[in-house]
Amino acid sequence: MIGRTIKDKFRIYDEVGSGGFATVYLGRNLDTNEIVAVKVLSEQYTKEPRYVERFRREARLAARLRHPNTVRILDYGIEAGTHFLVMEFVQGLTLKQVIARRGRIPVQEALSYLDGVCAGLQAAFEVGVVHRDIKPANLMITPEGTAKIMDFGIARTESMSGLTQSGVFLGTPRYISPEMAQGTGTDIRSDIYS
Repeated sequence: MIGRTIKDKFRIYDEVGSGGFATVYLGRNLDTNEIVAVKVLSEQYTKEPRYVERFRREARLAARLRHPNTVRILDYGIEAGTHFLVMEFVQGLTLKQVIARRGRIPVQEALSYLDGVCAGLQAAFEVGVVHRDIKPANLMITPEGTAKIMDFGIARTESMSGLTQSGVFLGTPRYISPEMAQGTGTDIRSDIYS
């Protein structure tokens, strides 16, 4: 992917991270010169309709959000078999990385992060989106101290029927709400619990 240009607009320069289903690259919008993050679905999952649909769903749902405490989606689609979404590039560390480096965070600082996350969750709630995987690894902390929610990979709208099979577990056990663990309905209260 490095060196490739998507949609004749987003040039990919370097890999910045990867997870179970996708890889995130550093890129640039050639029209605006803005630095962006480009998330690409791993090739082995492009042949699995449920993973492709989950990736598309993340893009559609996250694109509905416009809030300072959520990572903004700029574009998404498929090109030459590559499923991608383009996001604002957020400098900083995940809350998980901050805790690993510094240990326990002072109460006032933690409350400031919590305030931002709750504001982002409220914005998601207002457009009907439930994140369903709020955890320190999905919260970016900017150098200015702003918390931003990212990775809407298993999010859903409150009216959406599930894409997962019955009995299939999604989420992070350490942060999952009781109702999600039991496979019952989730809403903003599940995100607040996490």
